[in-house]
Amino acid sequence: MVPLLTLALVWTNDLHHLVYTEIEARPEGIGNPIFHHGAWFWVNAAYAYLLMLAGTILLFISLFRAPLHYRMQMWSLALGASLPLAANLVYVTGTSPLQGVDPTPIAFSLTGLIYMISLWHLGFLELVPLARDSLIEHLSDGMLVVDHQMQLVDANPAAIQLLEIENQPLLGKTLADVFPALADDQDLFIVDGQPRQERTLSLSDKRILEVQTTRVQHPEGGFSGWVVNLRDITALKQAEETLLTSTESYRAIVESSGVPMVLTDYEPGGEVLYANQRAQELFQIEGKEAIGRPATDFYQDPEQRQAFLLELQNQGKVDGFELALRAASGEQLDLLVSARIIHYQGIPAILSTFQDVTEQRRRMDALIQERQAAESARKTAEITARQLQSALETLEQLATTDELTGALNRRRFIELMQRELNLARRYTRPAALILFDLDGFKQANDLYGHVAGDEVLRFLSNLLHENLRQTDYLVRWGGDEFVILTPETTHEQAGLLGEKVRALIAGATFPVVGKMTASLGLTMLRPDDSIDEVVRRADRALYQAKNQGGNCLVISDN
Repeated sequence: MVPLLTLALVWTNDLHHLVYTEIEARPEGIGNPIFHHGAWFWVNAAYAYLLMLAGTILLFISLFRAPLHYRMQMWSLALGASLPLAANLVYVTGTSPLQGVDPTPIAFSLTGLIYMISLWHLGFLELVPLARDSLIEHLSDGMLVVDHQMQLVDANPAAIQLLEIENQPLLGKTLADVFPALADDQDLFIVDGQPRQERTLSLSDKRILEVQTTRVQHPEGGFSGWVVNLRDITALKQAEETLLTSTESYRAIVESSGVPMVLTDYEPGGEVLYANQRAQELFQIEGKEAIGRPATDFYQDPEQRQAFLLELQNQGKVDGFELALRAASGEQLDLLVSARIIHYQGIPAILSTFQDVTEQRRRMDALIQERQAAESARKTAEITARQLQSALETLEQLATTDELTGALNRRRFIELMQRELNLARRYTRPAALILFDLDGFKQANDLYGHVAGDEVLRFLSNLLHENLRQTDYLVRWGGDEFVILTPETTHEQAGLLGEKVRALIAGATFPVVGKMTASLGLTMLRPDDSIDEVVRRADRALYQAKNQGGNCLVISDN
């Protein structure tokens, strides 16, 4: 509501002067006009800067939460967003050392340069993990983050140790560069929901790693990359191999293993035959209490047991199957289960090992919430930037155009004239200036009233805008006087244009007053001219046209 109300107040400022109480030219005649601000100007300024300040604060909060090697990206974003805000604040408050010059466009140019450097050299749009330290930094299992181009975005210390890549730079490397054996196994990265895969990787000590890939979806949809989990299962594999030859050796191994293991019969009910010490601790139950109990007693949803058995029957094994089980206390346990069918004391049985991911699941939920909060902050920053750009464009429009006619004002005319004089001095490029006014406008204004006079001036401005070249500039000089600045125009072309304007005005029918004519003075720009000298020559030519009875063009002798 505040932006809409502000726009309405700007349009109707002459009725209440709440936005600008007065706009006056500088005494020296060059530079921005002096704006005397009304009460609502400061209300709107406070509202806009409060929104921009809130977005900037959120941006800096995200900056200090980001991992160290991503902070250069965040610093570039923060610096780029702060420069236009600071420049505009200095300009609006009148504390700029460059009096009469708005530094905000320069600040936006610097912002664009900073963002361009960020895009090309800092990987500004790459996947940035949030809450990394609290989620994966201290996990015992290895975790890699790979983007959709198979570039390695992040790796926790456990993964670096498992893959023996301590001395290699990671950011920006492809998975094939860092670890070809893993990257060559494309089956891990093709199907969404790919089950956990076991691979014997070419490591120096021939360790066996269990690998699982999970597709990462963006919160608003779309594919972002993969999370690759690595787990050293060398001890487990050795335990399984030993189990095939010796039950007693099996018991010794599984009891000393740090992996929770449970043995159940192959029947649908799944009676518990054995649980090692780590499994007893996980499910909060003593071994003698667990033996003989149906496995379904430990399921939150017994139907998950049927899905688990169906997967085991179809594949012959289960790897990384997600189950929601429960401890004896009723606490829910989020587990990843790997299982094999073995023979135990002459009967088929299921040997299951468990990985507790309850805490990781909770942290992942927290990570998703934080990502959503960060995305919301980013959108807020974008909205703030758009609002600032819109406000600056509105100010620029007000500062360079005449409110009544839409023609350029004197401030913009001085800028254009100075540029054309510079071009005339440096490259000898021809340009002309035509100064004209309406014959008898004062009498018509007195006869029909100022409202009718304003309609005449608006009609005249629209008429000329529709018929002048795109390279010509129409300026309201004051009252009913107008200036046409024509770059890249020879003496002959300027004369033809002046005559065209005279005939166009004489042939038009103006609202309320009917027919009118104009007197025009034309002069060419010279390399040694000043702005005042050019205007004086055109004014003398206009005066001669008036003395000749009006409705004519007089060309100044250059």
